[in-house]
Amino acid sequence: MVNDMSYFWKNDLVELRLLSEADEDSIFEVLHDTKTRMQAEHCISLPATRCLAQDMIAYGIETTKDKEELWFSIFDNESEQEMVGYAVADWMNERMGNVQLTITIFREFRRQHYASGAAEILLDYLFCERRFHKVGCCVIEGNTEGEAFAESLGFTLDAFRSEMFYTHGRYIGESYYSILCDEYINKNKEESRYERKLYHGHMVPDSSLGAIPKKETANLDLMYDERPYFWEYDGITLREMTREDYIKNHEIVYDTEASVFFDSDVKLPQLDDELSDFENAHLNFGGEDDRIEFAILDSEGNYVGNINLCGLDKKNGKFSFSIYLLKEFRGRGYASKALRLVLGYAFGELRMHKLISCVNMGNKASAALMRSVGCTVEGVLRDNEFYHGKYVDTVLFGLLK
Repeated sequence: MVNDMSYFWKNDLVELRLLSEADEDSIFEVLHDTKTRMQAEHCISLPATRCLAQDMIAYGIETTKDKEELWFSIFDNESEQEMVGYAVADWMNERMGNVQLTITIFREFRRQHYASGAAEILLDYLFCERRFHKVGCCVIEGNTEGEAFAESLGFTLDAFRSEMFYTHGRYIGESYYSILCDEYINKNKEESRYERKLYHGHMVPDSSLGAIPKKETANLDLMYDERPYFWEYDGITLREMTREDYIKNHEIVYDTEASVFFDSDVKLPQLDDELSDFENAHLNFGGEDDRIEFAILDSEGNYVGNINLCGLDKKNGKFSFSIYLLKEFRGRGYASKALRLVLGYAFGELRMHKLISCVNMGNKASAALMRSVGCTVEGVLRDNEFYHGKYVDTVLFGLLK
């Protein structure tokens, strides 16, 4: 820890400063390092431009000012004028106590312990000053240096998600690491409560949440049969979301039990029946480039809930989904039918490659739904969500086409 230093943001190795316009030349130079950029961006980037460097700095300055993210320049403590890298704390969720940390050291300054020096200051700040409960980091498959660095800081491998990104003509995965506040402060690891399994060569925490016997797991049918209308399937129909559907959906959104399972949150009291900006934007399949919202109707034309394809990453072929059913229609198989239908569309028409999803510990119904379409547990994010006065784990699921 560094909190006994005369200046918090400096130690024997580095000094951290907020990213500024004066750092433009250094940021522009690192944009020419393809391997370093690929580790962060998971792709071969377009040629470096001054405009991109300026935009990157402007974004870092603005999000730091708004306290949405924190962007730091890392300077060598001896020269004081030589920038050796930068660090970002993002995905800051203070309610859940989670934050993600990324440290980039320019190639010519690596293996000189600058990253460790910066991490020492930042972890101390995030845990001891900002009271975060968990700091995470992600390492792209093949970055053995990044994996070793995370482990040297005391991070634990929570999960490995296979085939997440497409680059160099193939799909590659990503490792999720984390360190909890107690592990950092007291150097106290409690691995015993996590049963681990070997998955794609990685030992990750396993979960039997919602496990169902293998024989009950049906093969996923891509839905290309002879029925006359694609969007009608086994007693359900999918159509666009209307204003009336969204207002009806408020019964689900403000159902405390459901909102805790879906959003890990207790919603504030319900407002008048007005549509939010988000809902207005997604009426009649608006915003379909990123999110496609469907209403689910039963065989009698009753609105029973909504399902959406979201997080559509067209370059890497990744997507997720969420589904909401009115309480009186749950337990009738509507969720499974609607999910199979939209998966058939995503894999067969949108050229998606991988479904990614997650379920909080305790939500056995959603976990069973994941397994019923063939999803695989890829790991467990420890103490990932906070509600009802305690932290709970999140189970990661994945399904390849």
